[in-house]
Amino acid sequence: METVNVTIKKPLYDNFVYVRDMHIRRAMREGKKLKITIPQGAGIVDPVDWIKTGKKMEKVFKYPDNPMILWGNRVPLNIK
Repeated sequence: METVNVTIKKPLYDNFVYVRDMHIRRAMREGKKLKITIPQGAGIVDPVDWIKTGKKMEKVFKYPDNPMILWGNRVPLNIK
């Protein structure tokens, strides 16, 4: 199965992470799943479910007038 790979080095807490909207939209556009890898393991999720059950956050990083959109949720872990 084809996936869009996302690696998160520091989860927010436990297995809760925020993923960039760009990665989620790409997976939806290409009809693929998201494979999210964190230090505790990896999980494969459906991007539509990630948005439907997740929390949206807009945060300004590098460009003051262009906040980055992030979607947060828990990663269902398949332990390494």
